[in-house]
This record gives sequence, C-alpha cells and structure tokens, in this order.
Amino acid sequence: RTLCYLELPNYVQFDKVGSFAAKLLAKNDASGDRSLQILEFKTTGFTPDTDWIAQCGIIRTPNANQNELFLYVDNSFPNGQETYQTLPASTEEFYNMRLELNPTTGLITCYANDNIVGSYTPTNLNTLKSQLFNRHFVGFWSPQSAGTYQVDDAIVQP
Repeated sequence: RTLCYLELPNYVQFDKVGSFAAKLLAKNDASGDRSLQILEFKTTGFTPDTDWIAQCGIIRTPNANQNELFLYVDNSFPNGQETYQTLPASTEEFYNMRLELNPTTGLITCYANDNIVGSYTPTNLNTLKSQLFNRHFVGFWSPQSAGTYQVDDAIVQP
C-alpha cells in the first residue's frame, strides 16, 4: 500500500472546519485494484482506529473498469456507523471537488463541479462539536496498484 498524506498545519474547532476544495484529475494510467485521491476532514482527539473521518474525492478501480466520485464518512465512535455514496466519473477530466461541514446542522456534503455527490448528517453531533479537526489531502494505492492524480487550486475556508 502506498499512502501520500498532506496535512494542513492548523487544527480547528468543529464550527471552524468550513470547506476544503481543490481541482482533482485522475489520469488514465491506473492499474490494479484501487487508487484514490481525496479531501478529508478528520478528528484529532481519538485513537487512529476510532477517529471520525469524512472524505470526498475520486476513486479508480481499474480491474473493475470503474471510476467514481465519492463521499465516505466513517463515524467510528461510538457504534461504527458508515456511509458511502458515489457518482460515475471520467478520467482525464478535472473535477472541482469540495467537502463542506455545516457548523449548525453538522451536515457533511461532497460536491463535484457544484453538483452534490453525497451528503450525510452525523448522529453524534454533540460529541463531534467537542473535537479538534484537521484537513488533509490523501492519495492511496492498494498493493500492486498504481495511479496518477493531479491536484490544483486548493482552497480552505473559513
């Protein structure tokens, strides 16, 4: 497994998470089982196996001839709830991806070119409001897989 991980330098409170956006492009050179490029919100106050994670990005599964845009939320505490929502994607096309967290309702939304890929409202909102969060770029390739992605115009708000 190969992991490329870029962490933004500042941790923020729940109500300051805001949005994280970038142009993402999957090149048409992937092979193997799976590769992906994501924007991620992640809690910092838990152990690695129980952090809360929201991801928005592009996943390529060349062996199955699939390219998808996706929202994934791993709500590992307290009961391990997950959601995974997808839309078909193309290679060699930039997508303006954006991951947003609404500070009032907790709604997490993943957008591609201003269209909703997926959305989810966590059930443990009060717990999340007491956590620190960070924003990450993550690239991942499963064993014996390869893929090239391009990232451009990253924007973090607020």
